[in-house]
Amino acid sequence: MAADETLVLARCPNCGAEATTRYCGRCGQKRIDEADLTVRHFLRHLLHEITEMESNKVFATLVALVRRPGLLTVEYLSGRKGRYVEPIRLYLTISAFFFLFAWGAQLERSGFYERVPQAFAPIAARKGLDTHAVVEAVDHRLEKYAAVTRFASVLGSGLCLALLFRGTRRYYAHHLIFALHYISFSFLLNSAYALLFLTLKYFHVTSSWLNRTSLLVLFVYGFLAMRRVYQQPWPGTALKAAAYVAFDLGMFVAAVSLAALVAAIVTLLPLIVKL
Repeated sequence: MAADETLVLARCPNCGAEATTRYCGRCGQKRIDEADLTVRHFLRHLLHEITEMESNKVFATLVALVRRPGLLTVEYLSGRKGRYVEPIRLYLTISAFFFLFAWGAQLERSGFYERVPQAFAPIAARKGLDTHAVVEAVDHRLEKYAAVTRFASVLGSGLCLALLFRGTRRYYAHHLIFALHYISFSFLLNSAYALLFLTLKYFHVTSSWLNRTSLLVLFVYGFLAMRRVYQQPWPGTALKAAAYVAFDLGMFVAAVSLAALVAAIVTLLPLIVKL
């Protein structure tokens, strides 16, 4: 039995090849020893990853997205795709972060938790249900549906850009890449504003100005990104940036409204049928 245990221990757990050295000769995986499983080793590895983060593609992508509007779109359309995270993956990652961690604060900022209970109170009262529980059920579905409808609205956002810049003779996919990067930034901005909203709420400071400043930031960002990507004179670009920001905001509202309607129907229809 000792010989069998030695044979098992001498084989790479990843590919099964004989591992006579510290690294497997077939797949290159390092042999795990007890020192690799200690907290000290974990902290050392974590520190290494943090200090090397500037060379990380994800970090470089986020820095470019925030500090240099439009650069990611230009780089991608120029064929330099290996330096940064691809647009669709970037969008999905940031949107997932937004809906997981900032969605609740976003709803609270919009007054969702103040208006919606009033609409659901009559049905909940008839069925003897807690209104708060009904709202939570709708909110749970709304988060999932809103992620889907917002992603679908990107297509409309790209179409808006195609119409605004129809004289540039660009493919629709080019405008779609711009839309993905712009909306990814808007998710990041809304996430930061959600954190700021919660902080101000904790200290009982008014936050009514947040929505106005977020629109201003999005306009400036959209303007700078369009100047870099489409390279048109600034007066016309400013007008197109304002139109695009307003249109995309409308698409966001429409996407969330549609998601809320579907979530409400799915949640309340069984209750209404039983009335």
